[in-house]
Amino acid sequence: MRNINKKAVVYFMLGTVLLSSMVTVSITASRQPYKVQKNVTSVMIEKGDSLWTIAETYYSDENRSMKAYIEEIKKCNHLSGNEIKEGNSLIIPYYEKVK
Repeated sequence: MRNINKKAVVYFMLGTVLLSSMVTVSITASRQPYKVQKNVTSVMIEKGDSLWTIAETYYSDENRSMKAYIEEIKKCNHLSGNEIKEGNSLIIPYYEKVK
């Protein structure tokens, strides 16, 4: 009877250690920092579009601010002002989180 209880205690302890290890690994993996990758896409300007409305579509938390993001779009497209024309295309940078 004592032998069975010792085995049960040993198995219980091994299970507890294994479970604790799995939880620790899971928590550590979820806290891993991620990298931000910059990509670009091309957008055809449609009637009623503005730099602001296009920027709103692609804006993400990785951008510093909406104003800075619009300036980045203008720089990518060699624009000095805010005027864009229907039928033209814009290069739009956007950011993705990658591990």
